[in-house]
Amino acid sequence: MEFWIFDFGFSIKESNVEFSIKNIKFLNPKSKIENPKLRSVNTVRHLKKGRKLNCTASHRKAMLRNIVTDLFRHGKITTTEAKAKELIRWADKLITLAKKGDLHSRRQVLSYVKSQDVGKKLFEIVAPRFQNRNGGYTRILKVGQRIGDGAKISLVELVE
Repeated sequence: MEFWIFDFGFSIKESNVEFSIKNIKFLNPKSKIENPKLRSVNTVRHLKKGRKLNCTASHRKAMLRNIVTDLFRHGKITTTEAKAKELIRWADKLITLAKKGDLHSRRQVLSYVKSQDVGKKLFEIVAPRFQNRNGGYTRILKVGQRIGDGAKISLVELVE
């Protein structure tokens, strides 16, 4: 793929309009040379919540649903640091919904959690445990690095 950039200029001489091309520059997208006028701007992720975790949206949603379900089933889970940080966002939201205890919040929780048994445990055991606590239901403990690829491993557990 090749791009040509033209910089056109106009000049007026004695009521005759003269049209000239001032600068022609060849821009290859793979080359390091850029036109300073067309320099790409590094975009900042304003209002972009969550992490992509290097997977598609459907895979990410399924993976987080499974991890959250396992966290409530076992009380603690070991995973990578990035997944752990994303996990606590969803776990805290679901515990807050479970603390409300009404039918609508029960349906919202059960639409996200994979298992009916885990949803029942969340409403009957986990939510009453955190009734007097305003957020911060989970804790991340950094364990170390994975041997194979050196990824940072963390332990996520429910507080108390």
